Amino acid sequence: MKKISTVKITQTAMISAVALVLSYIEMSLPDMPFVLPGMKLGLSNIATMFALTAMSLPSALVVCVVKAVFALLMRGFTAFLMSLCGGVLSVIAMYLVMK
Repeated sequence: MKKISTVKITQTAMISAVALVLSYIEMSLPDMPFVLPGMKLGLSNIATMFALTAMSLPSALVVCVVKAVFALLMRGFTAFLMSLCGGVLSVIAMYLVMK
């Protein structure tokens, strides 16, 4: 098995914390007019993009899963599924574009 360094785990946790804070701030903003219900700005995706560019694909996927679990706890199962599917697909798309 491959060892994961403590520094990498800590960096991933810090980026995940930033993503959760941005997600909470975004949750407190009012809905934008003239858009579909439930559509948000996606501020927490900034942290995901940073994790992908500065660290690695697995770290970015961990940040996405942490964000999705936060959505489950705060907004329910439907928000969890939307966050998880959208986050994983966008990280994979960003990774493919980077490569």
